[in-house]
Amino acid sequence: YGYPVLPQLDTKRHYDLLRQWIHDCDSSHTFCKPISPHRTRLPTRVLYVGTIENPQLRLHCPTEEYAKYIALSRCWGGPDPAKNFSTFGCNIDARCGNIQLEDLPIIFRDAITVTRELGIQFLWIDSICIVQ
Repeated sequence: YGYPVLPQLDTKRHYDLLRQWIHDCDSSHTFCKPISPHRTRLPTRVLYVGTIENPQLRLHCPTEEYAKYIALSRCWGGPDPAKNFSTFGCNIDARCGNIQLEDLPIIFRDAITVTRELGIQFLWIDSICIVQ
């Protein structure tokens, strides 16, 4: 389509363009079209991010639940454990209760902001949603 690449997502215009891209994809691309409009089966674990008006953050473990979600996959791990935010068997219950936004790396906080701005309530982040 020749859409411009936007380096920053800090204005209504940027989010409107992202919404248009998603709409174009959902309505025009045969491969991208959801089986039923705006409904996809959620993965085993996904972050519930709430909304801009009612922000919440917790790990959600759906059973046969269908909704739109965004996925973020990135290179993670490495020498600085402070930059990592992962889910383990020992902390999964705490993650399902509540996650403090300020405890997350900036890339996760940005992804949560974008997800909320797009009106989507679920976000899949590999290092949080896959139990290590």
